[in-house]
Amino acid sequence: MADGYVAHPEPGGLIPWSESLSGDVFYWRVTGSDPESWPVVVNSRNLEWWECDGGALSFLVGIIDGSIERRGLPSDVPGSDPKVRAYPG
Repeated sequence: MADGYVAHPEPGGLIPWSESLSGDVFYWRVTGSDPESWPVVVNSRNLEWWECDGGALSFLVGIIDGSIERRGLPSDVPGSDPKVRAYPG
């Protein structure tokens, strides 16, 4: 981990939940008992780390509608026809 982040189960630790085809990795930062309020931490492929409050759904909507700055992410993310794949847990 970088920029002072730690892995879960350390307090405030990160749990990876997705990655882009470009090599960007997306994490939840565990900040309490409500997973819907956990901020999203992005480790872009150019090793820039940044955080977005509001949870994963707000983050994804913001990336798709352009309301969230794509710091370090390719300008074409998520592309013209984004797809979501769910994997059984």
